[in-house]
Amino acid sequence: MRTTKLYQLGMLFMLSSFSLGTTLPVMNLLLLDKGLNLSTLALAMGAYSLVVVITEIPSGLASDYFGRKACFLFSKFASAVGSLLLVFGNSLVALALAVLFLGLARAFISGSFEALAIDWHNDTYGVQGLHRITMLISVWDTIGLSAGALASGFITTWVRRGFPLSSGYDGNFLVSAVLNLAVLLLALVLIHEKRIVSSEGDREIGLRPVFRLIVGNKLLALLLLAAGATGFLLSSIEKYWQPRLVEIGNGSESTAIFLGVLAFIGFMSALVGAYASTKVMDRFPKSVLGVYVVLRLVMVVSILALSSVWHQGPYTAAFGAFYLFLGMVEVSGQVMTNSLTPSHIRSSVLSVSSFSMQVGGLVASAFAAVWLHATTQGIASVWKASAVVVLVVLLPLVVFYRRWKDQVVPK
Repeated sequence: MRTTKLYQLGMLFMLSSFSLGTTLPVMNLLLLDKGLNLSTLALAMGAYSLVVVITEIPSGLASDYFGRKACFLFSKFASAVGSLLLVFGNSLVALALAVLFLGLARAFISGSFEALAIDWHNDTYGVQGLHRITMLISVWDTIGLSAGALASGFITTWVRRGFPLSSGYDGNFLVSAVLNLAVLLLALVLIHEKRIVSSEGDREIGLRPVFRLIVGNKLLALLLLAAGATGFLLSSIEKYWQPRLVEIGNGSESTAIFLGVLAFIGFMSALVGAYASTKVMDRFPKSVLGVYVVLRLVMVVSILALSSVWHQGPYTAAFGAFYLFLGMVEVSGQVMTNSLTPSHIRSSVLSVSSFSMQVGGLVASAFAAVWLHATTQGIASVWKASAVVVLVVLLPLVVFYRRWKDQVVPK
């Protein structure tokens, strides 16, 4: 894969994320425009999440067996088909198929392209700079998503002006479908994958070696569990930061405008955090685990601050700080996960990590629904509970730090 260039990987990654970003703000609105009500919308999004969770690990196994490029291409094809079904389909069958294809697209891209980029980097530059490619992946993803989300409003407005009878939301998915097909064609030409598994099958792939690796490496197992705790935390924040802001601002007009500003601050903070993490790991190359532990502790402090403030200024500062440290934590965590994972099962392990995060998010949703119904504590209490979950999972890493700190030093 040496003929593939770094800027080509970055371009494909950002275009892929941009196409997703154009649809995220309006997907629920388009489904409502297609005739769903709030109850059936919840069922549709639940089905989408279920498809992602069920196919997450099988997609990683497929990526290790058939190749990362093949699974990435399939994810782009599935995303384009799902987007077109949402635009042109009006029956429940068409909408159900759209949800199925979009869920498959999400699952099949989660580990395939990231594993491909990391394997390319390790083959080209060695594992010593693993934190740099991990940072670049995070930066590419954040730039693409934030730019796509920013463009989504303009796309909707332009479509409404050109087609007054349209809601405009279908234009976002048409743009996404075209972009996904363009990325598919570009990837066919630009990506030259070096297969990790030989034709003789001298390296075992499948669930068995992944299970053996996780059971035999307690540090990796805890990192995957920590991904679940991150999913729990992120789900709690992303579901409730908007209503919490409205609550603080008493529903004023300036608060409504500030929602978009704060979302942008979150994206940019995560971007800065991803970049800053490489500088920290350059400064402490033999203390990646220590950096990870300290950053997760500071991230917990930012969550506790976010749950305690009652004014927009401090809320903005705490919100930005959370995403800053989250960006730093994610890069250091991915560096350790990848350094502990053999190349031939990398996609499978990354899919297990993504699966853990998805399950954590589902558990958080269930917990928040029950907790907020049963108590009068409010959103802040959900965030404090999320901080406790992160701390509980982090505790073994603190206790056994000296035993495990040398496992993640690049050789």
